[in-house]
Amino acid sequence: GSSGHGRCLAPDAAGPGMAGAWHRPSDVRSVTRDADREGSMPAAATRTGSRAAGREVAPAPLLSTKLHAPRLRPELVDRATLVDRLVTSGAPLTLVAAPAGSGKTTLLAAWRASAGESRPFAWLSLDRGDNDSVRFWAYMVEAVRAVAPDIGEPVLALLRAPGTDPVETVAPAAVAELERLDREIVLVLDDYHLVSNPEVHASVELLVEHLPAALHLVIATRADPPLPLARLRVRGELLEIRGRLGRRPLPRCADDPRPPRRTGLHRRVRG
Repeated sequence: GSSGHGRCLAPDAAGPGMAGAWHRPSDVRSVTRDADREGSMPAAATRTGSRAAGREVAPAPLLSTKLHAPRLRPELVDRATLVDRLVTSGAPLTLVAAPAGSGKTTLLAAWRASAGESRPFAWLSLDRGDNDSVRFWAYMVEAVRAVAPDIGEPVLALLRAPGTDPVETVAPAAVAELERLDREIVLVLDDYHLVSNPEVHASVELLVEHLPAALHLVIATRADPPLPLARLRVRGELLEIRGRLGRRPLPRCADDPRPPRRTGLHRRVRG
């Protein structure tokens, strides 16, 4: 998932027995993944294309690369303690909140690849285009279908219907479908700070308040999302990973028995 190119997924045209199928259209070129990772979560936003001019528009082709977990590369950062917390947590929602460049995505990729984790991971890398609620939920469904192919068809049908409300209709239908999961899965929403549409936030809040037992939801973000975090903390339903996401050991020669020397630069940046 690090190449930046991938096939497009598009909703199938109507046809008997084919509703909700997804295919690779021959007339759609591969496109480059949006690499924008700037800014923090805006305070407000307007609703986007899904209800423009009072009617639904056809969903844009979906990038399959957004559904791939990033490749885990060798690094010097020690994240074993954090990975162990993630593996052993029983909280249904995990929030990983830290500034840009702190290693949120890498930590989650390390969790996914760890020997102690056996659950399959559904992954969605968000970008600003996902502020369209129809597009957001189409990606959510396809992310889950990557690990549970039999889940989500009724939700896809709703997303094709004109005037479907994402909060009152789509999110409850998604909860009902996720209740059908026959094994536990982890669903990662990476770069959630790029979502600013209140309609999307409201639908995610409904999902969070009614998470099925087999779904563990993970949100990675630079800023706290507008979700009922305080209430989830009180109920013991939230694991929070914040601040520094790993310890980088000082380099040293393999045959040098002396402890590593703390340089002035190391003292200034505290490791």
